[in-house]
Amino acid sequence: MPTVLAADDLTIQYDSARWYLYNGRGESTPPSVSAAPSGMAYTPAFAASRRLPESGFLAAEQIALVALGYAAEDSAWHLGIMLTPEAALGRGSRWCGLARWQTELTAEAEPTARALAALWNKPFKLIPPSAPSAPALPTRPEPEPTPSAPEPPLMPLPIRADDWEFGERDGAYVLRRSADWQRGLLARMLFFALLAPLFAILSIGALNTPYARVSPEWLPFVGLGIAALLLALAVWQGLAIRRETHVLIDLRNQLVRLISRGSKRVRTQLPYESAEYVLISHVVNRRKPADDVAGAQKVGLEVWLHIYAGRRGFILLAHMDEVEGRMAAGADFKQKRLLHLGEIDSPAHHIGAWIGRELDVPVYVEER
Repeated sequence: MPTVLAADDLTIQYDSARWYLYNGRGESTPPSVSAAPSGMAYTPAFAASRRLPESGFLAAEQIALVALGYAAEDSAWHLGIMLTPEAALGRGSRWCGLARWQTELTAEAEPTARALAALWNKPFKLIPPSAPSAPALPTRPEPEPTPSAPEPPLMPLPIRADDWEFGERDGAYVLRRSADWQRGLLARMLFFALLAPLFAILSIGALNTPYARVSPEWLPFVGLGIAALLLALAVWQGLAIRRETHVLIDLRNQLVRLISRGSKRVRTQLPYESAEYVLISHVVNRRKPADDVAGAQKVGLEVWLHIYAGRRGFILLAHMDEVEGRMAAGADFKQKRLLHLGEIDSPAHHIGAWIGRELDVPVYVEER
């Protein structure tokens, strides 16, 4: 049975009656995809990452063709299947990728794809790179590009931005509230919870005292109101801790998950391939005069970090109230533009750049 190695640590094995895709370089785990003449079986993790039916099986009648094509976006050859329109309903796309090769078209890739098509008796389509069009002759000289500030390297992990931390743990990138943020909320919750009964006891005692009444007489009722307010604040702090959501970027299954801290429930799940770009929007709260030769300013930013996912729109990952950063003199972000860390540099923007690099999507920045 021929064995073919693909990018992303994938292995393919096949013969005339079977076709297997393994997530790894061996057979120590069950295959992610098992193809037979009747159709294609797949694991739950593969179904989640490709937005396939949870049944774990696609019949051959639901597959229109097998394709192997070159994508200029990542300079790679992609092997995948095209679903029938009926099978793709609710999925958003007929294309389902299986494997890729980030090299020249290898001698094994095309036979591997053709074997899969022959297994289902489906058409096979080879899509070569499109020929670059000849550039139009300029009618006047092109202006010289304005040199930009050098782009610094990405910050090493973990990265701290406001009350958020971004780091790697157990095969995933995690963006979550810091331990200091959690301890601060817990301390305030306990403080309010202790003060509330104290105010209540003093106020009730003042109302029921056999001695001289408190003057003015409405003062105990104010104390009861303060006790109720403190109790509400304590409850709110506790709910804030419980409802806190952290972002988990699963490197193995290629999924972005937003998970509630208290219930551990997955609120949102997004396959890598659904992400179109990362957007970092900000508001400049304060500026300091330029303090270096390049004229960069120190700025205080309020930052929102999003992933844009087509029909699902913008998915908010984090909102950071106060982030210290630097902005190049004259930089204008009124219109959305590609992130260049030489123009705007803060821990929040480095986090966005890390996420964009992992998802293999562009990262944009704009000012609200």
